[in-house]
Amino acid sequence: MQPKPVFSKANPIASALVVVVGAIMISIILVLGFVAFLVMAALFAVAGAVLGIRLWWAKHRLERAPENRPNKRNRSVDIIEGDFQIVNKDEDRP
Repeated sequence: MQPKPVFSKANPIASALVVVVGAIMISIILVLGFVAFLVMAALFAVAGAVLGIRLWWAKHRLERAPENRPNKRNRSVDIIEGDFQIVNKDEDRP
């Protein structure tokens, strides 16, 4: 004994209703999927922009750091001044 179908094949109104409701549900699912895709794409784009700006800013700060610039009478650099004398190594040995 076969189970009785919920919708009769002979009822065209019920068949049309199933097709319409199914088409509406598929449309809603596609639209929600597209919206979810757009939200994820926007999040990745924002994260990429933030990371790119952060890396650019770090590089910019490193390039402008005083220790990376050519020294033109920069008093913050420690310079040791003094006299020197050349010593021959052979003279010190007995």
